[in-house]
Amino acid sequence: MYEESSRMAEVYCYSEFANPVIASYLTEILDWAKSACDNERYYLSDPWFCVINTEVNSGNFIADRNSGKLYLVDWEKPLWGDPSQDLSHFCAPTTTLWKTGYRMPAADRMKFLNAYRNAVSDPHLKDTIIERVCLRDPFNCLRGITWSAMAYIQYRSGFHVLQNSDTFEKIQQYLQEDF
Repeated sequence: MYEESSRMAEVYCYSEFANPVIASYLTEILDWAKSACDNERYYLSDPWFCVINTEVNSGNFIADRNSGKLYLVDWEKPLWGDPSQDLSHFCAPTTTLWKTGYRMPAADRMKFLNAYRNAVSDPHLKDTIIERVCLRDPFNCLRGITWSAMAYIQYRSGFHVLQNSDTFEKIQQYLQEDF
């Protein structure tokens, strides 16, 4: 995820359309992320693999209210990885705000993660899942921001063929210093 974020950030940082303050901040965060990669003990020494979706956006769920079932669709980019990837992605502000305008409050996030934790049958994963998600969170946020930075340049340069004003507005929101 760090390498992917680095590649996307380069598109922004080396563009004439980049805000120098944001480019500098992205570089600073990427420097932190590079050093933080060494601390991913669960992913390196204690892997827990399963199939992950990698795109658990609100638009990728179908709710059948009559049966009480929820379906995750759009399995275009599944991977074999740690479940914390999807859990963190689902809760990240760059995901929850994307098409809904909803930012998950910390209390709701913990309620969601504890419900997942309580449903896990493996005792070791049950004991480590919340810490795994917390280690993953900054990387998921970094990925969302660097994707937005890359998309911003694509929109500004005319490279992005499909132009959507709502998407461009959200991308610009994600590139504000206070975000």
